[in-house]
Amino acid sequence: MKKLLLITLVATPVIANSADWKIISYSGVDSYDEKTTSIDKGSIVKEGAYKKAWVREAYTNVIEFDKTIKYNSGKTLFYFDCNKKTAYITNVIYYLDDKRTFFTNRKLDKHDFIDIAPETTGEDMLNFVCQYNE
Repeated sequence: MKKLLLITLVATPVIANSADWKIISYSGVDSYDEKTTSIDKGSIVKEGAYKKAWVREAYTNVIEFDKTIKYNSGKTLFYFDCNKKTAYITNVIYYLDDKRTFFTNRKLDKHDFIDIAPETTGEDMLNFVCQYNE
């Protein structure tokens, strides 16, 4: 019986969770750089007083940051305080053609949340995450 169980566990394929990106905003050809902002619906989780989610931004052109980091996409882990309409970033990963060029992370600090400006992509992200039900 134990042998059968072991064979079943080894032979059973592992189903990996893949991201489920939902486009939140798109800045078109009239802007300096085309940018698509998406949220991974599978990453939206309530954690205490906050909701967190991974956000992906993809650019048509290469962005240069501080003359040392180049990227054309990035993923950011946001924490949202839905009641106060504020956000905090803990992780940032930049990619250049799918190769990671930069990574940083920091601990959540409830005192460093920032206000989200109205009529911005940030407000679109906040609204989507806060209204999303797992």
